[in-house]
Amino acid sequence: MAYQNLFRGTLISTFAALLIFFVLLYLVFNGISSVTNLIPLSLMYILFILAIWAYIEYRKLPMPHKRIFNLAIPSGLAIVFAGLILLSLNRFEGAYLIVIGYLSEPIGGIAPFSYYMMFDRKLGAFTYTLGAIYVLALPLFIINLGLISLVADGLKLIGFVQLYRVVSNSKFDIEGLRIKTQNR
Repeated sequence: MAYQNLFRGTLISTFAALLIFFVLLYLVFNGISSVTNLIPLSLMYILFILAIWAYIEYRKLPMPHKRIFNLAIPSGLAIVFAGLILLSLNRFEGAYLIVIGYLSEPIGGIAPFSYYMMFDRKLGAFTYTLGAIYVLALPLFIINLGLISLVADGLKLIGFVQLYRVVSNSKFDIEGLRIKTQNR
């Protein structure tokens, strides 16, 4: 069962990274003020739904640092939702809330990426690091340096595609990983 949760969580995260890339690309070409337009706003609502789904899938895994994950991710999702509501009302302040909400990703993401690193240390660290750079660079959109987030997310997407390949091509021992997790 845990393998299916890991597989689905990885697939959702990979697809979300692709959608994030499209949102960032749109904003790089159209400017940050276009964040309230229908295309990026619709994609961000889809991303919000995907984030909830990924959270549910990852939550079922025997991950290390699970308490951090269970605290940070729902808090971040609530903040992002408030930001989406404000953007829907054509209030740019919602973009700031979304950036603040996304800061929970590198905090809560420690848990699933610690899990990934148990079977591919370099790839898990690579994807986590780029995800953190992408999130931390989001505020740079305000000063027209959004390209940094775009590049980081593009590289994170490559990492997730590789993680997806590793997860889908190997039937690694989930129970063995569960024992490693409990011994940490």
